[in-house]
Amino acid sequence: MTEPPPPVSRQAADASGRRWRRRPGTTWRRTLRGVVVLAPAAPEPVAVTGSVDELWALLDRPRSLPELVSALSESFDVPSEVLAADVARVLDQLDAAGALEALAPAEPA
Repeated sequence: MTEPPPPVSRQAADASGRRWRRRPGTTWRRTLRGVVVLAPAAPEPVAVTGSVDELWALLDRPRSLPELVSALSESFDVPSEVLAADVARVLDQLDAAGALEALAPAEPA
């Protein structure tokens, strides 16, 4: 069985315009306190608490950090500047858990 590639640093991926999505094969469940994820190669699940279920739902397809922040800003009627650091923190947690994969930037239309 082939091991998945190691996670790419979110900061490096964001600087290059990469997009994020759920790593295929990641098992997850919503809870009253957030989301619990178990990445394919992870030894144990990781609980990410807070209002992360909407972010996790958005990661069903590749999206950049600015796209994620913009969508959440519209959903919660909160300025992007307020959300950006929190979204980045949650992406860091999910990436460290192996639950995300970074993809190449989208091709220009």
